[in-house]
Amino acid sequence: MKACDVRSCRQRGFTYIWVLLMVALMGVGMTVAADVQTTLSQRDREKELLAIGRQYRSALASYYAARPPTLKGVSDFVAGAGQPVSGLPPAAGGAPTPISGSPPAAGSLSDPRGYPGSLDELLRDERFPGIRRHLRKIFVDPMTGKAEWGLVQVAGRIVGVHSLSTAVPIKQAGFDGDDHSFAGAQSYAGWVFGPASHMPGMQPDRRDGAPPGTPLPSLSTTSLASPARP
Repeated sequence: MKACDVRSCRQRGFTYIWVLLMVALMGVGMTVAADVQTTLSQRDREKELLAIGRQYRSALASYYAARPPTLKGVSDFVAGAGQPVSGLPPAAGGAPTPISGSPPAAGSLSDPRGYPGSLDELLRDERFPGIRRHLRKIFVDPMTGKAEWGLVQVAGRIVGVHSLSTAVPIKQAGFDGDDHSFAGAQSYAGWVFGPASHMPGMQPDRRDGAPPGTPLPSLSTTSLASPARP
């Protein structure tokens, strides 16, 4: 094999280095593009979760507003100390995350008996003859890909739902309306959708003497797995 002269060997060396540099740059570019695509996909799923959560919030408020007359105007039952509470995800420091949402009427959310015992009751309200729906289907959680949701319950009644994803949200601020309490959440489980803005431990008019924001003891996480409906 004929040996190359100094000039041609240098040219080949530069060409080889240039090819390696181009390959490295292409690898970096592909990595950056993949990260951007992943971020965009997560942002899209966040928007979908917010949209679905608002439907759950509206459905729970609708179910409560349609409660039988015997439950309307009840003022002697306030969810507070002594009421079994489960499913409220912990926020930073272990305190419960407030349920966001505005009550449909002043004082009307103090009695959890007007809320459903299962999400299926939102699909068909058995309290009335015929078919009465507050939600068209049990949605799939876009963050987990499963029709499984964390349930916040008071006295066995569902007052809020949240994702079971423990991933940290990209969106940390700029929430509108009833979603304002989601700012700074450390996981999607902190995005709790429900019309009860004064949940036990957070309501401003607690009757157990505790200051607003004081967490209740013995909180646990529950979830409901339901098949996706068309």
